[in-house]
Amino acid sequence: MSDVDIPLEPGITFYVRSREQRYIPPSRPYDRGHYTVSARDMTRKSRLSVYVENESVMENVVNRRNRPVDEWRKILRERVLPRFGLPTTGLRWTPTAYCSCPCSPAFTLPGWFGTEGPLSKQSWGTVDFAVSIDFALLGESGPSLFDPDDVAWRAASVAEHIAQFTAIPAGLVTA
Repeated sequence: MSDVDIPLEPGITFYVRSREQRYIPPSRPYDRGHYTVSARDMTRKSRLSVYVENESVMENVVNRRNRPVDEWRKILRERVLPRFGLPTTGLRWTPTAYCSCPCSPAFTLPGWFGTEGPLSKQSWGTVDFAVSIDFALLGESGPSLFDPDDVAWRAASVAEHIAQFTAIPAGLVTA
């Protein structure tokens, strides 16, 4: 099954992501090859990611640990989940939904879901879901926690670290 996107209303799009496991053959004689998705990934409970449209990269970085999860959960319960027969209770916010670092947060659904509905147990047919929300099209103000002063401080700190590690020592420069 390929990925499917379903526009629900202006400002909200629902995505279904299949978990397709493909074997990648070895590229060198001494390699064993690998699978694109591990068996652990294929059998974990379904996830529901939320993406905010028109959010800049800096806003995403600054807001990474301060997401308005309660507001997102309310939008999901009222406007999205009932349309697809997904449970409106039991959504658990997990910062480490897809890997062990907090780079890919998502809601964990209370079970396994496939394209035809709930599954009774772990299955290779489990799918993940995503919702894209554009607060400007919803006619609501986005729950941005963006603080320009914080962004300016972080940007200056990052620039300082980059300059420090990329500076060429004077003894190595030849004119």
